[in-house]
Amino acid sequence: MSTTVSQADFSYNVPTKMVQQVRLFIQDYVQTNELFDGQEVTDETLARYIVDTLDDWNSTPPMLSYMLDFSMLMTTPKFQGPRRWIADMAAGRVLRMLIIKRAKQDIPFTAGNVNVQPNAVWRNLEAIYQTIKAEYDSNKMQFKTAENMSGAYTVSHTEMWDGMVNDIDGY
Repeated sequence: MSTTVSQADFSYNVPTKMVQQVRLFIQDYVQTNELFDGQEVTDETLARYIVDTLDDWNSTPPMLSYMLDFSMLMTTPKFQGPRRWIADMAAGRVLRMLIIKRAKQDIPFTAGNVNVQPNAVWRNLEAIYQTIKAEYDSNKMQFKTAENMSGAYTVSHTEMWDGMVNDIDGY
């Protein structure tokens, strides 16, 4: 089961498990949304932010010798950390969208002697978003640097290697 997201000429099938992981992080469930019925963010929007975050992961230096994709994230134990970080940052992007929406609607009003400013929560969300982004950027950089360093210590079979093996009677 997946949510399909189209981007330019590409189409991505985002695993439902990742969409649920982001929804869990932001606590966007019917029973927790007291001000309105339903979910605040659609599955398609969450999937879009997951794809955007994965694109950010793959295009930010240091570059890796491979491009991270959903099958690697969901099946390879080595990528369980990056999967969580990508889901967390996708949730951060959702919070950023909510910050912008609430900041635009942050108009205080008075009813009798009571001052009400229902959208002022965006200031709190801003600090949470900054924390998530800093943690994501740090983890991304450390993981990619470690991957590149470990790749530097492996044997690479190049044309030079093949020529040396053939010149020494196949050994």
